[in-house]
Amino acid sequence: MSPIRLPGLITGIDTNKLVAQLIALQRYTLDMYERRQSLWEEKKDALTTLETKLSTLRTTLRTLSDAGELRAFSVASSDSDYLTADASYNAFEGNHTVVINQLANAERWVHTAGEKYAEDYVGEGTFI
Repeated sequence: MSPIRLPGLITGIDTNKLVAQLIALQRYTLDMYERRQSLWEEKKDALTTLETKLSTLRTTLRTLSDAGELRAFSVASSDSDYLTADASYNAFEGNHTVVINQLANAERWVHTAGEKYAEDYVGEGTFI
């Protein structure tokens, strides 16, 4: 058998309504703390994003602090099998055209009046 309930019968206070209001007050306090927590998390995320961007900026500025990186020149060749080039940071800016009329041979015959043999030639090596 269930107990008989008579809210506020003796004191005249509606205890069901009182308990509901106390629970609503606790819910309001909890909601307020949850909103605060959400705001702090948004601020934390914004600061993390700012920290990442500042770190990227710092890295970029360190790269630019070197004069060689700031004034870096690039060199391009239409056919890098025949001509390559490099440019340092103190190179002069400009365009240059190089025309290759003939490629060097690996070896050539040398004919002088003082030599007697046709086999005398200059091959690969160091010319002194």
